[in-house]
Amino acid sequence: MGVLENDFIRLKLNYAGDVNIPCKRIGLDWPPPERICLDHGKIREAVSGDDENNILIRKRHSQLSDEVAQSSPYLARGAEYEYLRGRRGVEYDNKG
Repeated sequence: MGVLENDFIRLKLNYAGDVNIPCKRIGLDWPPPERICLDHGKIREAVSGDDENNILIRKRHSQLSDEVAQSSPYLARGAEYEYLRGRRGVEYDNKG
């Protein structure tokens, strides 16, 4: 799959609430990675050794194919991310 003009990620940030960012603006392919890191104001794929307090995990993402997403100007693919750990280093309960 390729990245389309209106593909986006939604970050659930502790300090700014929900923020939508176009994938093309930050250089992410579609589908975006399962784990991303906020590294000094830049968003990149998380790698081993990153500070877990700066890592967000993908909770869900659109399953639309490139063809379906391109066929309608009213559709956009999105992926939603949340912090791996809470503000005080408490892990989220992702069982429910």
